[in-house]
Amino acid sequence: MHPVRRHLFAAVRKAGVAALALALAGCSLLPRKNSAPEPAPVWGPPASPEVGRIIDYDPAARTAWFEIPAHQPIPAGLSGLTLVVRNPDTLEPTARLVVSPHRAGRIFGAYVVEGRPMLEDEVALPASTFP
Repeated sequence: MHPVRRHLFAAVRKAGVAALALALAGCSLLPRKNSAPEPAPVWGPPASPEVGRIIDYDPAARTAWFEIPAHQPIPAGLSGLTLVVRNPDTLEPTARLVVSPHRAGRIFGAYVVEGRPMLEDEVALPASTFP
């Protein structure tokens, strides 16, 4: 082989190796697809936290009793406040209450203004509006 041709092939080979090295280096700079699954969404507390649970309801008198759990502090100024009653599974509103001044420890009386609460339904502070 002629010496000029040998140097030309060596130069082309070096250029090819350099191009391959640059291509591989460029691939390492590209963002990689992560094979790990995306993290699950983080769920926060509901917009209106639970205050208590319905423990009794008298449909004839349109009154209900709800109890605040022992692990929760009793909110100040509940008397006269309008609260929402909702299904604990779906969080769909089932009734609306106005808290009466009748109280026995952690148990509060309430007047049912709208809807029909069920036993064990959540009593919560209303969100912006009641549908």
